[in-house]
Amino acid sequence: FPRVGKTTVFQSLTGLADSTTARGSAARGVIRVPDARVDKLSEIYRPKKTTYATVSFVDVQAPDATGGDKSTLLSLPLLAELKDADAVIAVVRGFVDPYSGSPAELEAEYGRFDEELMLTDLAVLDKRLERLNKEGKKDREHAVIERLVGALGEGRPLRTVKVAPEEAK
Repeated sequence: FPRVGKTTVFQSLTGLADSTTARGSAARGVIRVPDARVDKLSEIYRPKKTTYATVSFVDVQAPDATGGDKSTLLSLPLLAELKDADAVIAVVRGFVDPYSGSPAELEAEYGRFDEELMLTDLAVLDKRLERLNKEGKKDREHAVIERLVGALGEGRPLRTVKVAPEEAK
């Protein structure tokens, strides 16, 4: 959502003082993760170069902030970023909005974000089911997807559904 502190969190994590972005684009920041174990191994083996692990952060503007469709939270640029993410940080406002004066509604905002993720998952699964039905395939993949669609229909996010390792493929 706009004006909840996403950019402030992003700037705090990355140390970037100015991460303002052009309309519809994303700010990116990469931080190096220092590790004493890597330092110790570098001392022992003396490589030409020591490479630390890195963490990449992306700050995507909310649709309302970019003039996008206000009926949906997840804009196409944000969905594209989420698709490749290993983790998502949901930032919700815990303070009165200084512009509108509206109170903080943490649970409602997080719930709306979660619902948007579930609707996106449902759209992807429906598209895959449609393709499987068109091909006439009623195999294990079809059964697993139907079970996942059922869970989403019950309001359960996919992350809460147990999937066996052979089903995950």
